[in-house]
Amino acid sequence: IPRSMTAFTAIAWYNAVEVLVLIFFVFKRYSGLYFWSLLITTLAVYNNVSHDDPLTKALLTIGWVIMVPGQSMILYSRLHLVSPNPKLLRFTLWLVIVNSILLCSPTAVLNLCSRSFPGNRCTHGYGIMGRIQITFFTVQELFISGVYFWGIRRILKVTFDEYTRNFMWSLVAMNILIIILDITLMVIEFLDLYVIATTFKSMVYSVKLMVEFCVLSQLGNIIKGR
Repeated sequence: IPRSMTAFTAIAWYNAVEVLVLIFFVFKRYSGLYFWSLLITTLAVYNNVSHDDPLTKALLTIGWVIMVPGQSMILYSRLHLVSPNPKLLRFTLWLVIVNSILLCSPTAVLNLCSRSFPGNRCTHGYGIMGRIQITFFTVQELFISGVYFWGIRRILKVTFDEYTRNFMWSLVAMNILIIILDITLMVIEFLDLYVIATTFKSMVYSVKLMVEFCVLSQLGNIIKGR
């Protein structure tokens, strides 16, 4: 287990460093929801793989609170590429915001409590809340991915441009990968593999960030093609 945790941490840090460098090289303008959600979520990966000692308990909690909802915000920020429906976009945004507040607040408190006072009721409560929040966030990302699939299916029916079609199929593949990673993470959480889950979660979210740059690269090809 220690070796696997070290490997997960190393992969998470490596991916986060690479994404952080790419952010400032790829983006021409440092503004917009996509840029900031990508940047802040990347920085949160560093905090989430810190060692569990008294000096870093708060950072671990903050990193987790930012990293998990941040990924959903990244998915939302490019949702307009496939769905022009303003009501659906608004609903998705509020879904992400409300779920983040309702799920992250109690989980963060229980997390801090369980780390500060191991073995008490907070530890049991955090275990239960951890399963609840990861289930809801997984369902949330499944919903957003479903919106992508619906939008991509509609676009592919009327679009024959090679660049655009390739981009849409890339979105499908990347959303399927994200779903697989989310389900894997949820299984580990329900198996009570907390020690592994801590570092594995950081690795999973760092891989998701790398996937985002694949999306960004494909989008750049479309723009150049036009």
